[in-house]
Amino acid sequence: MAFATAEIAAMTIERGAEALRRHASSAEAERWFCGSCGTPLWVQDREAATTRDFNLATLDNPAVVRPGFHIYWDSRIAWDHPADQLPRYPRSRREGLG
Repeated sequence: MAFATAEIAAMTIERGAEALRRHASSAEAERWFCGSCGTPLWVQDREAATTRDFNLATLDNPAVVRPGFHIYWDSRIAWDHPADQLPRYPRSRREGLG
């Protein structure tokens, strides 16, 4: 699943806010999803108070967002070999920020 990062202040929920649900998937993050259909919407990292990583499939035109890095590289599907030179983090982005 492809995600992008955005400032929370720049995000708008146009409709369906009443269906939003969240799950604390780890000590580091909460996952938000549609309670009606189950679509994953975004991940809220507890250490990133001003940003959210949102699911690109939620956009009307996801092609306008260009990738900047790969995360959880060590657990990717073995046949996945992107032909780009973007940074690859074994797990989360935090590992590359240290």
